Amino acid sequence: MITLSKDLLVNRFIRISTFMMMLFSLVMVSRGARSSQLAVIDKKSLSGDQGWDYLTFDSAARRLYISRGDHVAVIDADTLNSITDIKETDGVHGIALARPLKKGFTSNGKSSTVTVFDLETSNPLLVVKTGERPDAIVFEPKTQQVLSFNGGSHDSTIIDAKSGKVLARFHSAESPSSRWQMVTA
Repeated sequence: MITLSKDLLVNRFIRISTFMMMLFSLVMVSRGARSSQLAVIDKKSLSGDQGWDYLTFDSAARRLYISRGDHVAVIDADTLNSITDIKETDGVHGIALARPLKKGFTSNGKSSTVTVFDLETSNPLLVVKTGERPDAIVFEPKTQQVLSFNGGSHDSTIIDAKSGKVLARFHSAESPSSRWQMVTA
């Protein structure tokens, strides 16, 4: 078991957060001159009475993924027409795309799972158990791993994107403010 001290994690978090804020500020300043060129070009209403949570855009496939509570709506970005829905996503929050692997991943808060789906067909391939109530989810391309951030259990699940196998979980030993530990699967 690898133990990471709270001070080390807080220090890393502060450095990364500061860097991200500076990068965001730089991007916003650089876009400031062009902001007057932005305009709404079209509007489209989604059917159903569910709200939405996260949006993920796949620029290569020109698809917009919208989490809708019990499914993910897949929208053609050029026509704004619905392509399909991704099922088996109970309480879906985030959507992560692993384009090199032709896979997508959803964090499903109600079922405490991640659904792995085929990017071309949108069909579910596999359901992976995570910590409680996963919310945000990201694909890390260098390691080809998916990280789900689980709000209910105050931990993160690391999944091998190729196989769908859980590699490890980072969780708090006593409470969210205590030291963090890594437990390998």
